[in-house]
Amino acid sequence: MFKVFVGNLDQRTTADSLRPIFEPFGDLDEIIVAIDPKTKRSRGFAIVLFRDPLKGQLAIETLTGRKINGRTIIINEALKKGKAPQRGPGQMARQGPFGPRLGTARGGVGGRRFSNRNPRRGSSAGGPGGSRPGGPVPGSSPGAAPPARSSESPPAGGPPRPQGPPPTGASDPSRRPPSP
Repeated sequence: MFKVFVGNLDQRTTADSLRPIFEPFGDLDEIIVAIDPKTKRSRGFAIVLFRDPLKGQLAIETLTGRKINGRTIIINEALKKGKAPQRGPGQMARQGPFGPRLGTARGGVGGRRFSNRNPRRGSSAGGPGGSRPGGPVPGSSPGAAPPARSSESPPAGGPPRPQGPPPTGASDPSRRPPSP
């Protein structure tokens, strides 16, 4: 038994309206249109059961991108949640709507999104100096800001900056244009 998921269906779509679309591909066992038990309306997807897996794969390849009742359907092999697809040699990985799925279910390779390091504290452990290589910096306390750059050495790539407040325009005599 090969199950084919057909999604993005219009709510008016029924199993009888899907049968002529899928019958040319081979013997159908059953077509199930999902119905919401509370509202008694279609949930917008169906499962088509084929007896021959090759016929089901042919239906998926042929009907991908087809419109039914004015809506482009989504069609692929129906799998239980958490199950990986059975791929033979030479078959491509399944694609999601935004490309292939990578890593774990938590989103990303390895499954960890955040590290234990607190950037404000400067270490990953709570004690003085933490677990930084080389131990605590001499003359600093845990949580202290890094020392400010000395004004004696110029910053890399330019001349030294003048010390003092910036000029204010007209009140600065060095900025006035020469008088005639």
